[in-house]
Amino acid sequence: MDVYQVLGLEGGGPHVLQAAIRKAYRARALVLHPDKRGNDPVAAAEFQKLQKAYEILNDEKARAAFDELLRVRKERFEKENKQSEKRRKMLNDLKEKERAHELDRKFKVEEEQASVRLKAEIARIRKAQAKKRNGESPSFEFAKPQASAQVPAASASEMEKTLKASWTCLEGGGSGYSAARLREIFEEFGQVEDIALRQSKSKKKSSALIVMSSKEAAIAATERQCGDLSNPLLVVPAMPLGTTPVNTEKAEMKLVGAGFRSYEDLTLRKMRQAAERARLEKQMREEDEKVG
Repeated sequence: MDVYQVLGLEGGGPHVLQAAIRKAYRARALVLHPDKRGNDPVAAAEFQKLQKAYEILNDEKARAAFDELLRVRKERFEKENKQSEKRRKMLNDLKEKERAHELDRKFKVEEEQASVRLKAEIARIRKAQAKKRNGESPSFEFAKPQASAQVPAASASEMEKTLKASWTCLEGGGSGYSAARLREIFEEFGQVEDIALRQSKSKKKSSALIVMSSKEAAIAATERQCGDLSNPLLVVPAMPLGTTPVNTEKAEMKLVGAGFRSYEDLTLRKMRQAAERARLEKQMREEDEKVG
């Protein structure tokens, strides 16, 4: 028990004067004395507890020992509180880092997908400009945002289970990942059918195409962090989910359709195509200026 609290001395310690202890004891004794409490069954026990507390505080050595016990308990309590606070802070920091990592990974995936779409649009514009220089009448088809025309030779089912993995090259010219190492990493998600390391002009980045045995295995690989902690892999689908390769010739025929439209519709469509081409050319020039 806290003998200071028994006497009504909250926050007691060595600084409490002996006169204050005697005064507090007398005041409490008048209240807790059995003669003052009638038939109260706990009166005698509480009065005896008060007397024991006063005996401890009235003895110099006993009080010093009790004060030392209070000091040790207080230090232990403060230390445990600091450790608990430190653990909570560590857990919160870890959660924040995990959230930041997931957000960064999401942004990188979106950035790479946007880059692929931009390259497809630039290729379309340059093709149209080449036709114009050769005296042909170019017909513009507005590419869908996620149309995968980059690899027309592959079927939709083949592309759905194909992944693109990219990573940072090691200092000193090392690529960082071999085909055997990539196979070992991705076999965790399912059977790997083929791996093709891609040669890049940049010495800072490398990439590879990984063909999984199923679409489900490919999806599973994109939902978890892959590779070594010191050099993680950025894994994205080779073809965004929910898209299929586009037959550009049929799309162009359906879009132009000059034999089935009125002269006004044809004129309006050409004006829109010209405006879209000017917008994309301006965007391409701005991108080139940023890179430069």
